[in-house]
Amino acid sequence: MTASHTATTSIYPARRLGMPAQATSGARQGGATRADTLADSAARQGRQALLDAALFSASNELWDESCWHLHRYAQLLLRDPLDASRLDALCALARQTVRLRQCLREAADVDQALTRRLAELARDLCFEVVRQLASVADLGHHLSTLLAVAEVLDSLGDRDDAHAMRQQALHGLQGLALKRA
Repeated sequence: MTASHTATTSIYPARRLGMPAQATSGARQGGATRADTLADSAARQGRQALLDAALFSASNELWDESCWHLHRYAQLLLRDPLDASRLDALCALARQTVRLRQCLREAADVDQALTRRLAELARDLCFEVVRQLASVADLGHHLSTLLAVAEVLDSLGDRDDAHAMRQQALHGLQGLALKRA
């Protein structure tokens, strides 16, 4: 298998779909020991395996199994220390959850309860990201994350919440413009 073949047809569905690699997520600050970095690496690989299993299950229309893997991935991701890469990963997971929900809705036998659970998971992830945004010092990242959350909420049909997120981002931009003037 060539390197170009691996890049385009990876056996890891998350890499094909452009999901973010969790390279820095969960990394401990300060004097980390070799055991700590190995444990962090194992945790990242475990989370990636859960995401890959969710996407593989979805591609085989095993919707309940895929939903379980996404929930478990979210639980593990929420245990990581708070940093910008974790918020990006949570946003990406929310987008992936919405995609899975849309695929499920297009399936022949739609499980309405499962589509509701996926929508709730995506909403919960969005609001968890917004709740934790106060700790992000980079205003640009803060605003782009708000807009990403608004996009996810909009795709779920939560127009009012999406509008509120866009308004927050707009107020942040206005504040930045006033600060520079």
